[in-house]
Formats: sequence, structure tokens, C-alpha cells
Amino acid sequence: ASLLRHVIVANQSTAHWAPRIRCRLISPVGGLYTRAAADASDAFSYSVTLGDEAVTSLSRNAVEIIRDDGLLLLAACPQHKLGIIFGIIRTFFLSSRTLLAEAEEYAWPMAQFPLRSVNPEEKFDWARRAVSGGASGSLNVIETSWSTYKHKGYAEVMFAPGKMVHLKRVEGEQKFDAVFVSKDDLAPGGSLALSVLFPGAVTDHFPWFMIDAFKIVVDNLTVNHTSSSS
Repeated sequence: ASLLRHVIVANQSTAHWAPRIRCRLISPVGGLYTRAAADASDAFSYSVTLGDEAVTSLSRNAVEIIRDDGLLLLAACPQHKLGIIFGIIRTFFLSSRTLLAEAEEYAWPMAQFPLRSVNPEEKFDWARRAVSGGASGSLNVIETSWSTYKHKGYAEVMFAPGKMVHLKRVEGEQKFDAVFVSKDDLAPGGSLALSVLFPGAVTDHFPWFMIDAFKIVVDNLTVNHTSSSS
């Protein structure tokens, strides 16, 4: 919808419709806009993202970074890789804990991993030190991945359109807070960036979850308005 609005503006025969067009985007796919284009869409677009859903922060750049993060963590991990796979399956389907919370159980040296860093060299250096320190990982995997990165680099950082609204769960309550967030929060390195996946990364994108969240937000607004009026 937001892209179509840009097309309408660019076409002289339809440009007069543009001021009347407003876009409300529910969990839009990220990675569609350059930063300049995303900022330009603020005037007519709002994007809403729910909880841990990963789609709005999904882009080629984010997937490339997650690929290297995964390779580096596996290369540095001293545990048998089958054990890791079964642990991830158990965590994802049977537990509400995040993979980060489970990491210590599998002896991943995660605590020191610069997960939110946007400096790839820092991450590769961490992996080399972990393997050199005795982890039964593969230095060859690390160096091959580093060589690929140096040759190609990462794709340009791309963004979802419009002003960003995040429906954030209130811990311990059946309640959501609707808060404005920066586009940078969903970019690599940001607080809502696509990273080590949470169990809600997929399920929070389901439309019925979003509908339920909207109902809770609206009901809460109604209650607050009634209370303040009385």
C-alpha cells in the first residue's frame, strides 16, 4: 500500500489523490525501503509490529547477519551439534524461554558474544578467541565465513515504511503497551532487530494474535478514558 502511494504520487494523472491516502500497515515485511524512502513515508504511513514477531525487521541484510552469527556460534560451541539441534527444537516447541535463556545449558559461550554489535570484525574476533581458548569448534568455518564477508560484505540496511508502532507485552499481565519506536530499533543492532529467534518470532505474526492484541489495547484505552471521565 505504501509503495503504491509512491507510484500514485509519481503519476501526474493520479497525483491529486495522494493527500487523501493514508496507509496503516500491520506487520509489514521489512527490507523494502532505503532509509531516505522510509523516512519520506512517515508523512502518510504507520507500521504496527507485535511482540517478538520478526517479519518487520526481516531484510536481506538482517538474514546475512543472522547467518554469520549462527555459523560463528556453532563453530565456537563445544557441544555436540545434534545436542544443539534437539535442544533448539525442545526450546522452540516446548518452552517459553528464549534460545538465549537456554544457551547456558548447552555451554555456549554466549554471554560474551557481541550479539547486538554491527561490527562484523568484532564478532569474528570473538569466535576466533573462543576456539583458540579450547572450544571444540572449527576455525576453518570461521575463516571461510570471514573470507566470504570480506569479499561480498553485507547488503544495504533496509527498512519498513512509515512511523513504527510496537505493541509491547506488559510482563505478567494480559496487556500491551502501544509505543512509538525508531526505525533503528528494527535495524541490525537495534533492540527489536531480527536476531537469535524467540519462540514468538513466527507466532506473533499470525493475524489472529494481532487482532487479539488490538482488542486488548482498545479495551484498555476505553477503560482508561472512562476512568478519567468519571
